[in-house]
Amino acid sequence: MNKRSIRISGLLTLGLLLATTAAGQTSSSSAAASHGAAQISEQDKTLNCPDGLVKFLPGEYYACEARADFGRGKYGDMMQMLEESASWANKDAQYQLGLAYFNGDLPGIPQNRPLGLAWLALAAQRGKQQYQIAYGIAQAQASPEDIRDASRLLQQMTPKYGDSVAAPRAIRYFNDAIKPIDRAAMYGGKVFIRGVTPFDVSSNFSVARWLHDEATAEFEDWHGTVTIGGPDWIQTPPSSSRSAQSGGQGNP
Repeated sequence: MNKRSIRISGLLTLGLLLATTAAGQTSSSSAAASHGAAQISEQDKTLNCPDGLVKFLPGEYYACEARADFGRGKYGDMMQMLEESASWANKDAQYQLGLAYFNGDLPGIPQNRPLGLAWLALAAQRGKQQYQIAYGIAQAQASPEDIRDASRLLQQMTPKYGDSVAAPRAIRYFNDAIKPIDRAAMYGGKVFIRGVTPFDVSSNFSVARWLHDEATAEFEDWHGTVTIGGPDWIQTPPSSSRSAQSGGQGNP
């Protein structure tokens, strides 16, 4: 199977521009991050997202759509797709929303520092260093009024976007959706996922393993009571004899 991944880490290919440090002091004149230096690649301009992925990992799918909208210069649509992705606990999407609003450097997207701070706070919840640093720098540059308003917004946004709510919901969604795919892969049934298969797929097992790998990468830094339900056989393809014993339809 083709080992390429559609993961949207570094979602819009916008590098983090950290504030410079001199003699232990962070320069207050440096921005927390910059969208302005971003280069729109040809791949972004022609990106087609696998719409079948929305049935399993909607956070990744909507993040991909956001990247496609970015490549086409449709920044309003991009922000809507980022918000949808963020509601499925996608930290990259929450981070990019934070940058966009805090910096106000995307055409047609008004600057809103309190909202940007709130999104950056949500992105930093799992402890990823890149997001925590960006949030800390943004806080250092914000006014007391910005921080006060951001705290109020964060309280309003947490019931929908907070990790304690959004991450378990996304993981349960994936675990429910993957069950028939796991059964098909285990016992020789046919698997078709629009936009995902076929792409150099040698077996249905490969499709199931790829989806589990994507889900694991999406939530590997989540530490909660709900976990990704990867089956024991995910690292080793099931034997053909087991498939035959089960009465399933074997693959050629």
